[in-house]
Amino acid sequence: MRIQCLALEVGFQREWRKFNFFDLRQGVDKDKVSEALQGATITATANGNTLIVICDSNGYIHTFSRTWSVISFRGHEGSILLCDISKQNNLLVTVGEDINGPSYKVWNLSKLSAANGAQCLRTVRTMVSVPTALAVSEGGQFMAIGFAQGNISLYRGDISRDRSKTLKQLTAGTSDIVGIAFKHCHKHTQMFVCSNSGVYLYNLQSRDKEVRVILATMKKPVCCCALQTGHNEGHFMVGLDDAVYCYTSDGRGPCYALEGSKTLLHWYRSHLLVVMRNPRSPGGFNLTVIDIQNKFIVFTTPIEEVSAILTEFGTCYILTNNKQILHLDEKDLQSKLNVLFKKNLYDIAVRIAKCNQYDAEGLAGIFKQYGDHLYSKGDFAGAVEQYAKTIGYLEPSYVIQRFLDARHIHFLTDYLQTIHAQGRATADHTTLLLNCFTRLDRTTQLKEFLKNDQKSNLFDIDVAIKVCRDASYVEEALQLAKAHRKHDACLSILTEDMGQHEEALSYIESLSCAEAERSIKRYGSVLMAHCPTRTISLLKKLCTEYASNRNSTQARDALTVADIMSDLNLHGSDEQGQASGGNPEEFIHLFDDTELLIDFLEHLVQFVPSSSQCVYSTLIEHYLYKWKESPAVEEKLLDLLKYNTNRYDKNHALAQCRVHEFWAGVMYLYEEDKLYHLIIRHYLRHRQYENLVASCRKLAHNNASLWLLALNGLKNDAQAPPHLFNQVLQVISQKRLQAPLQVLDCLAVENGPTFLSVKEYFMQVFQKEQDTIRSEEEMARTYREESIAIKRHIKHLQEGNVEFQNTTCDACKQPLSMPALFFLCKHSYHQDCIRSYTDTERDCPVCNKNNMQMIEALRAQSEARDQHEMFHDLLDRSPEPFSVVAEYFGRGLFNKLLIVEEGDPHMEISEQPKQQAEKAKPTSALAPSVPYTGTNTSYGAGAEARLRQEEGRSGQMRIEAQESEMRLRLAEQERIRQRQQAATIVQQQMKLRDDRSPKMQSPYGSPKPAADSSKQLNPFEKSTKLVSAKDIAKIPIASTAARNPFDEDEAPDYDNTKNPFDEGGVASQAKTQSERPAAKNPFEEEYDSKLDPFAE
Repeated sequence: MRIQCLALEVGFQREWRKFNFFDLRQGVDKDKVSEALQGATITATANGNTLIVICDSNGYIHTFSRTWSVISFRGHEGSILLCDISKQNNLLVTVGEDINGPSYKVWNLSKLSAANGAQCLRTVRTMVSVPTALAVSEGGQFMAIGFAQGNISLYRGDISRDRSKTLKQLTAGTSDIVGIAFKHCHKHTQMFVCSNSGVYLYNLQSRDKEVRVILATMKKPVCCCALQTGHNEGHFMVGLDDAVYCYTSDGRGPCYALEGSKTLLHWYRSHLLVVMRNPRSPGGFNLTVIDIQNKFIVFTTPIEEVSAILTEFGTCYILTNNKQILHLDEKDLQSKLNVLFKKNLYDIAVRIAKCNQYDAEGLAGIFKQYGDHLYSKGDFAGAVEQYAKTIGYLEPSYVIQRFLDARHIHFLTDYLQTIHAQGRATADHTTLLLNCFTRLDRTTQLKEFLKNDQKSNLFDIDVAIKVCRDASYVEEALQLAKAHRKHDACLSILTEDMGQHEEALSYIESLSCAEAERSIKRYGSVLMAHCPTRTISLLKKLCTEYASNRNSTQARDALTVADIMSDLNLHGSDEQGQASGGNPEEFIHLFDDTELLIDFLEHLVQFVPSSSQCVYSTLIEHYLYKWKESPAVEEKLLDLLKYNTNRYDKNHALAQCRVHEFWAGVMYLYEEDKLYHLIIRHYLRHRQYENLVASCRKLAHNNASLWLLALNGLKNDAQAPPHLFNQVLQVISQKRLQAPLQVLDCLAVENGPTFLSVKEYFMQVFQKEQDTIRSEEEMARTYREESIAIKRHIKHLQEGNVEFQNTTCDACKQPLSMPALFFLCKHSYHQDCIRSYTDTERDCPVCNKNNMQMIEALRAQSEARDQHEMFHDLLDRSPEPFSVVAEYFGRGLFNKLLIVEEGDPHMEISEQPKQQAEKAKPTSALAPSVPYTGTNTSYGAGAEARLRQEEGRSGQMRIEAQESEMRLRLAEQERIRQRQQAATIVQQQMKLRDDRSPKMQSPYGSPKPAADSSKQLNPFEKSTKLVSAKDIAKIPIASTAARNPFDEDEAPDYDNTKNPFDEGGVASQAKTQSERPAAKNPFEEEYDSKLDPFAE
């Protein structure tokens, strides 16, 4: 061992490099330490938890903070020999001399105060031997005190409690204990012990059990020791006169030769601070700082005798025996590096930067400077090695520019290979590297570079293929393209460099459908020029069978054109029509031959009917190129236009047909777009008269004005045959498209047709007009005769006598008996019979239905007056608007209408002139019924007039009770009529008709029959003849009311004052009303006048 140590000592003496990376400053405490200690001697020190503890020979404990403010208190009666701090518990342990002998005390530094100092938690007497070493674990679970002659007192448990400590005595040799240190492992604690006898390791595994391991035995006295914490934790350093030895739990480690007697060892970060005597100056000392990791001295300086080294507050302080605090200040990293750069010690700079965890960019800067240094010295290989470490941070062009010289091309190749190995190569780097290979004629190395699959992702494949092609390495480029599935590059090599077009088609067929489609788009023109048949076959397969498999996303990439072509032989042509193509219009530009393109497009149209408009339009265009040469093409073109109407652009097809003068297609497209006038103009322009007439006959059902257009075009054509005019004019006459005068005005132009060509038409017109005149004159004569007969009948009803000769009841067919009802229509009924079929006695049951139909017809005519939109619509649609107006005049729809129903107290009115205030009866009104009284005054001359007067008196008695109510209702009705429009009036009339007051039961009649009596057969329906509203509407309506035959001036018993509509009689009516007896009210027993809202 001695021989090995000497060898190491000699080796390290030669290898030690010295630098000045630290500065030593004085007066950092402003002499506060010396003021606190005064004349006492420093005996022990400790630091931890932002406190520095200094103990003196007088038994005082001095604590200093970061600002060097001091708190002093007495700890022991005598001198304090040893002290240490448990950092986790913030407990201070001191060993000193007291009255009863040596003892140790535990102080609580958490409750430190300037007045009372620290609280003493525990005091325990120790062995009588002199204590030489003290160590407390960080957690406070272990404490060891070393004594002379190798004795050790080990305490287990919480040191702050009296009864938690377990004392055990250990022995480590026979010499004094120099130092003790605890190292915490995962599950146990290790205790290093150093004495002049040797170095020992105790494994404190379990309670009251320690395993001792002898790490080394010493033959020389041990000066000092220290355990490293933090960086490289676990290195227990032992200082001897010849060297500093390192021990770990595994045994002895490296030793560092350093001649001199060591007095103190201490760790500061990764540096070992050694205080030893200066052999050249007796009584002097040297402070040496060693960088253990990099193995060189970073600071050395003469110093006074050192009492302790304290590392606290993130820095290092040195306490001398003269009670001075020296600050060991480490220079910043950049200053260290600058020192090394000046000495060109780049390797050491790199190591220091790595130890200080310098960032990668900073290290790259050091490597760059190192490479520049080596390059300047001519060490190009070393420079490339350093430059390679800057990849990713230093621009490669900086290095490449330095090695572009032909003499350095092999160094450049190495650098470029390194760039590719790290995956940071660009296309330019790959190009440059491959050019270097070709320049150096390293064919083998080039092939290995290209064939290595692991390096395929380290360079740009496309650039490599390009460089190989430029350097005539076509085979290597093709293999590289196939290996990496660069289809464009592979096809480019096959078609351009090697001219193997058949091989290129085979390669495309082996691709997936998507890749094959992209490839054929790019290289289809070249392949079409050299292999047209096979290329067209491939295009057909791509456009027809490819789309059926495109929807399968999982198998799309694996599906190839070759698979599709093999499937064609199995499935046949039935499934071909079901597959939908891709984008065949993208392949149209590949064709130069019209015949080949037509064949391709016909295949698409046949098997892919849903192709785009571009496909159909292109096929139509190329058909037009060939239609004059082949009749079969013309037939195909017409079929394509007819049966694929919605699949091509009609405007484009029409333009193409006009350009190529394909008039059959033009006429078809005109007809599809309903441009019939253009068809007529075409035939007129080209004088195709037979086609003109045929087109008019065919298309006139959609647009009859085509005949007029044809006539207008023929009138200016001098070559038009005369019979053509007759054909056109006959159709115009039959369809009544134009009046003869308009036709004549149209033909009367200069250089127009002769009268001979249109003579037959006008002869027929004149003959037809004469027949119409004779027919209308005969109809007018008939209407006059009927009008005269109706007027005579009306006059007879008004002025003459009506004789009733009916002796049987028209309801029951039994002989009439009194009471009976007689109507002017010559119908007679028993009063009980008529009540069985109707609620009123004023209408004849037989004639009522016809009368109501006539009234409804009149209402319909009244409503038609307000339907202006319907009238204008008829005018627009009618070929003869004048006849519509004449019909409205003839039906009296432009006149104001008055409808009054006799016996209706509400006086239902449709339209009444404002100046007309007297009552009016329609010509179709029937005579009211007359009850038979049984007296002889009902017979003889003037019997009917007397009966009417008597009826008026009885009716007047019934009306008197309701006169006021009727006047109010009539006034209200007049106001409503003035506010509402014509359509609203009609609706209100129907509502008033439905809301009429109940008819008063006649005092002469029998009770109303039961409800089941309505089920009996109505005898009047047999003789009832229904008249339609249309026929009734044609009856002329008088604008004024007919004269009342009973309204005679000579009637002696008629009192005009009882007329509620007489303006002059209203005043006198109120005067005489009280003098007359009131009419008998059949509902008198149930009537309460207080509930009448109109009662005064």
